Amino acid sequence: MSLCIIIIHKIQSDKLFLLKLSYMVDIFHQINEVNLLLQGKQSTIIDASEKLSSFCKKIDLWLVHINSGTFSMFSTFDFYSTSECVTVDCNTKELIKDHLLSMKEHFRHYFPSTFNHTMKNFIKDPFNSSAFDIPNANIAVQEQFIDLISDSSNKIIFECSSIFNFWCKMFSQYPLISKLVLKIILPFSTTYECESGFSSLLTIKSKNRNRLNVEHDLRCALSKTTPQFDKLVSQKQHHPSH
Repeated sequence: MSLCIIIIHKIQSDKLFLLKLSYMVDIFHQINEVNLLLQGKQSTIIDASEKLSSFCKKIDLWLVHINSGTFSMFSTFDFYSTSECVTVDCNTKELIKDHLLSMKEHFRHYFPSTFNHTMKNFIKDPFNSSAFDIPNANIAVQEQFIDLISDSSNKIIFECSSIFNFWCKMFSQYPLISKLVLKIILPFSTTYECESGFSSLLTIKSKNRNRLNVEHDLRCALSKTTPQFDKLVSQKQHHPSH
């Protein structure tokens, strides 16, 4: 019997190890779910902050249930412990709790809660906010915000636009308040855009096209604007028939 088979057999017989492994399966699944929620071209730093805040609150909820001996939130862990009749001892509980607390602090270190509740409200729901919700704003900004929310046509635009598109549309008429908001929501919230760019680059500039200048092609691949094909075609001369 080879050493590899002996090791595999020993691991399979170690129920405590497999119990811990089943917990890791569940927690990586939860992290992957959060990662998918953070992706997307329209995701703002406020959206990312809220998603991570939600995940940290779930960790707090899980800790309460773990203290009471409930593990139903970790389906693989719960199934294995029940089906194999493995008792979750105090050491395993403490190990899981320490890992969850460490992970929570890790997320808060890299994604601190920068935005208070009122700041997020006036950006995401301006028509149910007041001028006093704008932090560190002078009177001119507050007055312009009042003008914006008092115009009923702006509310119609808000209801049929994304947050980012709405504030971009408001920039020409209300530059002071729009500039303040765009400074907050414009920065990239995650590395999704960068990773998407590298993925597009690898697709366009292959081994067989290694001398290709990808500047214009990459711009088209990453652009969020739908090309006006009819206009582009109308500006070109049709190839005459021979």
